[in-house]
Amino acid sequence: MARRVSGGLLVVVLLALVAFGIWRLGPGRPLGAPTLTVADSTMVGVRAATLFFSDAEGERWVTESRELVEQDGLHARVAGLVDALIEGPRGAGVATLPASMRVMQTYALDDGTLVLDLSREFVNGLSGGSRREEMAVGSLVRTLTANLPDVQRVRIVCQGPLVSAGGHVPLDRPLDPQDWP
Repeated sequence: MARRVSGGLLVVVLLALVAFGIWRLGPGRPLGAPTLTVADSTMVGVRAATLFFSDAEGERWVTESRELVEQDGLHARVAGLVDALIEGPRGAGVATLPASMRVMQTYALDDGTLVLDLSREFVNGLSGGSRREEMAVGSLVRTLTANLPDVQRVRIVCQGPLVSAGGHVPLDRPLDPQDWP
């Protein structure tokens, strides 16, 4: 009889523990399901950016203002600007950068120079002559210096130093935005 009472008591305790567990998890949530938190989109900051694209003839700059999500850290801000250039203009103008290129690393030097390390697709994707190369490099330099107040010059490398992107624009030194009128 004592065995039957202790067995019954054990069943009651187990049922109570299961009921408590279900109550703690709440209705509709399966056992072990993670709780997901959704970010409030009203808390995400945006910033106006000026992007520089080429006109159809490759002779002039076409600027476009765009709202970009505010990013923390230099690398994320630079990558966001470069990604917007890669995406291309939403209005008039022509994209200047190869679609497959990516920002690998960014470094800010004390003299206001941004070292921009790009994937090899930057060099490999530039074809079409000296003017196309000038517009690609210029759109990077002008966009980055216009939107990053501490950046005064841009040094472009591609996973190592470059002499030029396609044989026309020297990339062995930092580039000043005034070089790209």
